[in-house]
Amino acid sequence: MYLFYYFQVSLVPDTTDSVAITWFTPDQPNGIIQSYRLQRNQSTPWSFGPLDAKTYTDTGLMAYTYYSYTITACSGGGCTTSVQTVLRTKESAPFKVLSPTLFSEDSNSIRASWQKPQILTGEISTYQLRMDGTVVYEGMALQYTVKGLVPFRDYTFKLTACTSGGCTDSGEVTGKPQDDIPQGLAPPVLNVMSATTIEVTWKQPDAPNGIITSYDVRRDNRLVYTESVSVSGTLRTMYTDYNLQPGTEYAYVVVARNRKGTVESSTSLARTWASSPAGLDPPSLAAVSATSIQVSGVLVKLQHKILSITLSKLGKIRSFSFKL
Repeated sequence: MYLFYYFQVSLVPDTTDSVAITWFTPDQPNGIIQSYRLQRNQSTPWSFGPLDAKTYTDTGLMAYTYYSYTITACSGGGCTTSVQTVLRTKESAPFKVLSPTLFSEDSNSIRASWQKPQILTGEISTYQLRMDGTVVYEGMALQYTVKGLVPFRDYTFKLTACTSGGCTDSGEVTGKPQDDIPQGLAPPVLNVMSATTIEVTWKQPDAPNGIITSYDVRRDNRLVYTESVSVSGTLRTMYTDYNLQPGTEYAYVVVARNRKGTVESSTSLARTWASSPAGLDPPSLAAVSATSIQVSGVLVKLQHKILSITLSKLGKIRSFSFKL
């Protein structure tokens, strides 16, 4: 029987996959030692001669895994095996971390949930949830709800799992909250094109909070234009209003609509250009005396504000001004 006075198994510093084994000649060899055999678990043992260095570094091991080692010394009289020594390799960063699963709870919240890594290379010490590169949660829970988000906006999430041996990131995943009623529709811009035409242009709401599906244009509270995505495939943000009255002020409002509701702009006002009077019939003339003629009927069919009227008699021009 051989007595080993020293047999040590230790972790190699700064590694997670290596173990160092050291042994010495038995205290009582009871003969000439011919060989040593080192065995890990139930694997095929490594053989060493009596003059070989009595040390061996076992590499390529799994992190955070238990391994057992024995050393056997053999002489012509037989072999003796040491007591089994067991140790666990160091922790390493998680092998693989799955991306979080996202769920839109409402128009301002997203719930992220995740699983523990399936292959354990250490005890998880913390999880970090990042949204658009910023840590929004750190702890040991397996889900977290991010609140105060912008409706229907894309957000990118990534999960980091850590052990004492390091951290591993998941892949990125994108999610968005539910849609909501649009907000922030600026008043339309009005461009007077002529005495009878006004061009109306507008922009998408500052916060569409979803997909804008239609626009309405109202003139003096009357619908004059509407367009839907389902009909046109795209939405214009311009409308030209024809056949208006010259010199007339009009009020325009734009309405934007998505799946959840509508938003209405404030009112914009514009006046069409004035134009030359139309519908003026020849005046009626009546002799008043030998030297006077009465002119009448000039304003009967006028539809515009008249500032002045000019009468011509035998090449002589005379103008009359009116206070409106």
